[in-house]
Amino acid sequence: MFLTTSNIPHYLMSRDLAARGQIDATAITGDDFMVVEGRRRNRNFRIERKGAPRLFIKQVPIFHQEATSSNQREAACWQLAFERDEFAPLRALLPKLVDYDRKRHVLIMEWVDGAENLTAIHNRLRSFPPELAALQAKALAACHGASMAAAADPSLSAIFPKMPPWVLNIAETAEQVMPNMSPGARQLVMELRANPRLIQGLGAAHAAWTPCCLIHGDIKWDNFLLPFDSHAPSDLKIIDWELADMGDPAWDLACVMAGYLLFWLLAIPANPSQGDPGLAIPHAPYQLRDLWPAMRAAFQAWHDAAPAALKPLCEPARLALFTGARVVLLAFEMVANLPSFGPHTTLALRLAEPLLNEPWKAMGDALGLGNAS
Repeated sequence: MFLTTSNIPHYLMSRDLAARGQIDATAITGDDFMVVEGRRRNRNFRIERKGAPRLFIKQVPIFHQEATSSNQREAACWQLAFERDEFAPLRALLPKLVDYDRKRHVLIMEWVDGAENLTAIHNRLRSFPPELAALQAKALAACHGASMAAAADPSLSAIFPKMPPWVLNIAETAEQVMPNMSPGARQLVMELRANPRLIQGLGAAHAAWTPCCLIHGDIKWDNFLLPFDSHAPSDLKIIDWELADMGDPAWDLACVMAGYLLFWLLAIPANPSQGDPGLAIPHAPYQLRDLWPAMRAAFQAWHDAAPAALKPLCEPARLALFTGARVVLLAFEMVANLPSFGPHTTLALRLAEPLLNEPWKAMGDALGLGNAS
């Protein structure tokens, strides 16, 4: 059964949520009940109810192993947070879970009212407050540190298989990972295979991968929510835990860094007819140095909050290496449905190359961490 805007009221009643004290039955049957369908990779719906918290419903788009296992991983994060004491720091970071339907692969959670994601916040502010960067990193460090002991728990291996991100060996596995890749993605794979420096750097990141704690796996600005004009750590929520796994904490922190680099990349004027896209960098509204205070704040906040055993995994050069791999993944995201890749994809690969091959130098030139320790 797949959910639609028409059958959701009946579905909610069938789950007996009112009898379990999860929602008020009148909030489903009343005239002010409204279902709004979203447009993301899952089947997403927002439930509007007068005088009651709004709900967010997420169902996999198709019942196949990859999609259903992602749904199970996300549900497992709630289960671990609220049933195992070592995962207690995770509780404050998750929106309230209302229901999980294992058979139909449906998650129902409370909507975070009045919240903006960090993309919207940065677009509104047109600046990069270091305190927002620190909030992201501190929250991730709490999750990483709390889950270290569980990484060796064999009972969790069926849900969290300790798989490195696919981009780390994409040059060898592209046709298996993306059997229906777009022409743009195919062109990107060819570019990677023709560049030994990129291949070697990705291979170095793959060889260094150390699965030692729970990671979110898909950190991006859209997945951090804060109430309007709030910078309080207790208000921050992290959503979309579908790619959570026992993994390397440097990947999550690298994703934080890549969020800033992506914002800068996309702000660079791009005109495919003007030749070298690098010539447009001086005309961008932001330069890399404008991002450095935020990236330094993220680095410092993570190191201040993380346990000593994890800190070597996120030292500057190692973090730069994984950030380079994440930038390559950004390039794939840019061309996912395109017939070819454009100027921003070219710039992403140029940015990734020194991060992957000279991370001890690029940690300062790209991330502003030259004096970090």
